[in-house]
Amino acid sequence: MIIAPHYRDISTHNDEYGSRIYAISESSKKFLEKIGCWSNMPNSRLTSVTGMEIYGDAYRSVLELSAWQSSVSQLSWIVEAAEIERSLVKEILNIDVPWIDDRCFDYKDNIIITERGERISAELFVGADGYNSTLRNLSGIARSIKDYNETGIIANICSHGAHRGKAFQWFGEHGVLALLPLPDLSFGNQVSMVWSVNRDIINFLDSMNNDKQKLYIEDRLVDITDRRLGCMKIVSKRISKFNLTLEKSNLVAPGMVFIGDAAHRLHPLAGQGLNIGLGDSEFLCDTLTSKSQNQNFGDIELLNNYSKVRERHISRMRIVTDGLHKIFSSKLLPVKIARNCGLSLINKAFFLKPIIVDYASKN
Repeated sequence: MIIAPHYRDISTHNDEYGSRIYAISESSKKFLEKIGCWSNMPNSRLTSVTGMEIYGDAYRSVLELSAWQSSVSQLSWIVEAAEIERSLVKEILNIDVPWIDDRCFDYKDNIIITERGERISAELFVGADGYNSTLRNLSGIARSIKDYNETGIIANICSHGAHRGKAFQWFGEHGVLALLPLPDLSFGNQVSMVWSVNRDIINFLDSMNNDKQKLYIEDRLVDITDRRLGCMKIVSKRISKFNLTLEKSNLVAPGMVFIGDAAHRLHPLAGQGLNIGLGDSEFLCDTLTSKSQNQNFGDIELLNNYSKVRERHISRMRIVTDGLHKIFSSKLLPVKIARNCGLSLINKAFFLKPIIVDYASKN
């Protein structure tokens, strides 16, 4: 049973992409294939990433990765959020899962009370309602939050140069800029921009109207990328922004479990937020279907086993992303020298690249 407002499909035209874009790993793709969702998405809206270029903030400080270095076809796939949602809803409707068009309003004694006053009981409630989870807040589960004092800016870009299936990332005092490949459209080459910037830049942008914001960002993109993809023009109608935080809470409580952003949130520099959420879903399904006959779905021992395994994986990714953010946001000269030299040395260490590519493609 699902308790949520009914899904409303927001159609996109052939010559535009939604602003929310995800990088899907190999393991996430396999999970989406297993539940029948991957085949629902049109190939014309998918892009396979066959390589990456990661730039530091010094001349010739670059790490180049290619799928062929680990004998894989691609590192990841770039998919619109709208396509994933549309595909998931189609599968849910196909198997006739009951869907209550309502919202969680209160939670007492293992009963959810909806905004319309309906009382719903269950052996297990799964909170998958985002970083501001109503169910988590009502249950009183503590949540730790680290504010990066940064904001993510997202928009779709038409670039003069072709991406050729590569993803790009630039680290520096400007923040972290990522350009992800999208299928080309009739009017030009397309990439999705995710730019993590400090709040000073956001305050400066907020003093401008939408058109001036676009012009400012377009000029900065040319400078930061050193024209790697030539001139770039924002084609999104509006620029979207979201605050960047590192968040964690308990994954389980009596009679409930939390997955995705309801349980954890990472810096987007590694593009792993959705992949970890899908990993939560897959492992939770495996855990629940493997329970013994005398256990109910809300059995605390069962849920604690789920939490123990998932927390290990999430903690590793949390350490990696937060650690990389600390290294690449540092303004200390010794750290800047070390990180730029590190990129260059790894780029020359051919024996390391297959390991990095293998890890990146699977995670």
